[in-house]
Amino acid sequence: MRASIKNYMDALEKQRIERGEDGGFSLIELIIVVVILGILAAIAIPIFMNISATAQTNSLKAIAANGATQVAAAVAGNSATAPVQGATLANLSKDNVTVTVTKLTAKDIDTICVSAAKGTETVTSGPAVTYLGRSENVVKNEQGFSIVEVLIAMFLLAIVAVALLPALVSGIRHSSEQSAIATATRELNTLVEEARGTPTCPNLSAVALEQNVTDGAGRAIVTSGTVGTCPAASKTVKLALKAVDTSGAVLATTTAIIYVP
Repeated sequence: MRASIKNYMDALEKQRIERGEDGGFSLIELIIVVVILGILAAIAIPIFMNISATAQTNSLKAIAANGATQVAAAVAGNSATAPVQGATLANLSKDNVTVTVTKLTAKDIDTICVSAAKGTETVTSGPAVTYLGRSENVVKNEQGFSIVEVLIAMFLLAIVAVALLPALVSGIRHSSEQSAIATATRELNTLVEEARGTPTCPNLSAVALEQNVTDGAGRAIVTSGTVGTCPAASKTVKLALKAVDTSGAVLATTTAIIYVP
């Protein structure tokens, strides 16, 4: 088992050396990574900003709704201290948010309109709600994405796809190569076990003959080998095997000492 693993690791190392992969990442790979990170940042930052703006809008909506409920309760209770139009609700006006009764006619509940403002954004709530003082950004947020934003998103996704395509193709090719190497190593180990199972000179010669196999992807692999002097005085015979693909590239090699009684 240890010999099988060692043969497989040696084959992988040989493949890496032949492809020149011991030099680390290439310049083009680093550029692709930087471009992808830049694109992801360009996508993520606007989304984060939009989430922050939406969170502030929702917070103002909740505050304005609480203010409208508070004013309606005071008016319904005929409280002498019920707010009037233009009054500021001090208990809700905090954290740079100003809550104002923007509309209230003759203490009629149906005319209540309360606004919550922070910076340039104003949100209103109440039975007589209007979009008084609403900023264009708030209206824009409620209308969804514009066609320009959709086109930009599609363009950025296309760039990401183009940038990732070479890596995807390379990954598929590398996976295919690894499959071929694994199959070649397994086939050579099977041949060695076959030789040890029937340790005769004719069988060793048969094992060393050229044989064709295929990996899981249908890739053709050819195994062959050489046999040392057989029979030998020491009763040990050297068996050297190798597996190559259709282009002649070596996928795996192994050497075994077979005891031939």
